Amino acid sequence: MASPILNPQSRRPRLSSASRAICFPALCLWHYRTGLLAYPVLAGSGAYALAELMEWEEGLEHKFYRAKAFYVVIALSVIVD
Repeated sequence: MASPILNPQSRRPRLSSASRAICFPALCLWHYRTGLLAYPVLAGSGAYALAELMEWEEGLEHKFYRAKAFYVVIALSVIVD
């Protein structure tokens, strides 16, 4: 019997075709959903950094009319991504 280091086939999980048909799409969906969760976080952190650098009003506690540039940066970041 070959060791698992020399034989990579022995390290593969043994799944039936039915479980592969269920698990693979679920895993893909999970990765897709976590990616969607990251977009607004990255857009917000980028907007905060740019607003701080440019000395604009920043923060989600401000209304749009008070921090227009901050909210425009968030919107553009989400649209471009």
